[in-house]
Amino acid sequence: MPRDEARIVEELRSTFNRADIPNWVSAAVGILLLPELIGQPTARRLADETSQAVELIFEQGMAATVQARLG
Repeated sequence: MPRDEARIVEELRSTFNRADIPNWVSAAVGILLLPELIGQPTARRLADETSQAVELIFEQGMAATVQARLG
């Protein structure tokens, strides 16, 4: 069972910006990953792919997004 840290959940919730999902996701990756990973290709790829998924969820809904991702 996940145990989300309330401080982090609140930070992510309070900074969410539907009009700028890529920047919000990049900031979230920065909050959740080790600082030394920020700016690395893996962190950028994670942010890019997550942004695309979040945008699809808002556009098409969760079920369609999962179906599209899983093929």
